[in-house]
Amino acid sequence: MESKCSLEVVKTHQFLESWMGGKTEKREIEFKRFRDSLAPDFTIVYPTGQVQNKKTLMADIWNSYGLRSSSFSIEIRKFKCRLVSNSLCVVTYEEWFHLEVSTGRICTTVFRILPENQGLEWVLVHETRLSG
Repeated sequence: MESKCSLEVVKTHQFLESWMGGKTEKREIEFKRFRDSLAPDFTIVYPTGQVQNKKTLMADIWNSYGLRSSSFSIEIRKFKCRLVSNSLCVVTYEEWFHLEVSTGRICTTVFRILPENQGLEWVLVHETRLSG
């Protein structure tokens, strides 16, 4: 399960990097995998304490297309699986954004394990800002 969760984190951040950097086409088909990977009840808590649900996040991400320069990159570090049960997997990782300056966050993420080997869906992400 750890490798599936790690791959999901990497693939999702690769999409976000490509989307925000305008490195992929702005088409619904490109966006669909990302949207479908988030549970209907998905929530993200940002370092500021702001809480956002899936509906508003989807609009924000769609509108973020190409807003970063093509040199924008996201690096995942220190991935660790913290808990696995029959239905959930909890992981932590560092997420580093590289542009003019680098900024980092530590993320705690809860995945729901879907039945019948259908994969994973993102349920919760909680971010805390890292220094330097």
